Amino acid sequence: MKITNYWPTPISESVINLSEECRKALIRVVCKYGENIFVYSDDHAEAQYIKEFEGIAQQVISAYLTEAYNIPKEDHHISARAFGNHQIYGGRTYPHYHNGYDGIMAHYLTVGEEFKLNDNYDVLPLDEAEKIYKKPSSVERQGYYAIQGNTKFRETSKVHAVNEGENYMEKFPLSGSGQFIICDPRTGVSDVFSKKAIAFKPKVGTTLIHPGYLWHETNQFTGNGLRAIIVTMFNIKTDEVWYAPKPTKEFKDKGWRACSHINDPMVNHGNCWDGSTKRGTSGNEIL
Repeated sequence: MKITNYWPTPISESVINLSEECRKALIRVVCKYGENIFVYSDDHAEAQYIKEFEGIAQQVISAYLTEAYNIPKEDHHISARAFGNHQIYGGRTYPHYHNGYDGIMAHYLTVGEEFKLNDNYDVLPLDEAEKIYKKPSSVERQGYYAIQGNTKFRETSKVHAVNEGENYMEKFPLSGSGQFIICDPRTGVSDVFSKKAIAFKPKVGTTLIHPGYLWHETNQFTGNGLRAIIVTMFNIKTDEVWYAPKPTKEFKDKGWRACSHINDPMVNHGNCWDGSTKRGTSGNEIL
């Protein structure tokens, strides 16, 4: 596991090599069921493989918490929910973040050019004849502009200018089919998007962990076959960690009224409440 602090944010990169049988089983689960993957019965057709991945996810997330935040393993009280996402040519994941979750673990089961599905959700090898989408080329000569896919050259198309001796992907690191892009949404990090965003080129087994508040997306997939990913959203149960912030106290409605000097920081508001009359001494109405 490699943890890098992009901005002040620890992001984990690792590779989890599942068996071919397990990978295909989980691809079927992702494509057929999609959500709440960790909620399954013992007689589920793929229960063995879901349970295997659930155990792996717990270990990897636990290692991330220890290495990234120095939380002792005995204090890892983790709850999680998993869902799947799969795409074919033209698909992408739009920018979003995971509100209500402390962290996200994304594991790539396949990144394309490998498999296809039939109507019974059987995972079959992709034939060479079925690989009809070719990798786009880029013009890298001085005075020309890099053209990708079906984009036609126009005099004003200077967005992807690549000079002699430059590499397209090095100059435009956020470009490329299926790139996984993470962006820190905080304005204090940087004012330029290209400095706020980083891209990862996923491979089979690529596993990324990052805080849930980070915005992330993928570029459009322009390859062949199927891409599939399992996303595990997790929370740390802070009420079971002695040094962590405890749940906030619930306010009770006790009939409080506004007082006339509510915005005056120099006033002691302890006398603005009369429990016997249930009115503020200022006589103001209920808020």
